[in-house]
Amino acid sequence: MNMRKIGFLIVLFASICCGCNSGWAVPAGEGWVQVSNSSKVAVYCRLKQGSSIKEYQAVGTIAAPNWVVENVLADAENYPSFMPYVAECRILTREPDGYLSYQRVSAPFVSDRDYVLRLHVEERHPKGETVYVRRWAVEPKTKEPERKGVVRIKVNDGSWTLEPAGDATRATYVIHSDPGSSIPSGILNYANQSAIPKIFAAIEKQSGVKKYWVKQ
Repeated sequence: MNMRKIGFLIVLFASICCGCNSGWAVPAGEGWVQVSNSSKVAVYCRLKQGSSIKEYQAVGTIAAPNWVVENVLADAENYPSFMPYVAECRILTREPDGYLSYQRVSAPFVSDRDYVLRLHVEERHPKGETVYVRRWAVEPKTKEPERKGVVRIKVNDGSWTLEPAGDATRATYVIHSDPGSSIPSGILNYANQSAIPKIFAAIEKQSGVKKYWVKQ
């Protein structure tokens, strides 16, 4: 099975995402180990207690202001048009600090996966600057019926943190997701290392669309 396609299956279980500065380091003492550092993004991983699937963190820059990138990520219902393998995304309920959404991912060679996420959005203002933070987790008590032939994902936790970096965005992406398949965990973990940077690239490309440059 194609490693790149398997990796996309994992990392896109997020609402669901550029140049890399090798001087950016994740906080010491939290168990993160760097697994790749391309010209686009640095990727780290660590063991997750109680799971054979590792948790990943990626740090890179996106060549657009952070409020533009936030507009891209907020356009969840349009994910099928620019996020690889996202076949369906619907907002089920809007809430004061976020929303509940249904997403289905369709990747080659494996059954479709779907999940319902509860996503929270917040703004922080350190030093007078605006930082956007998106956090999500699977909603266990959903009324969205399971579909025949589609695997319902039970584990999907993650976040985006979008910090201003001049005219660009310093983006930090964290994801821990179990696609609930028989694919060996070693293959899944390896595939993530090459798939995550492609999510950054997809978001950066979408950030060039004019409509996202209008402040909400």
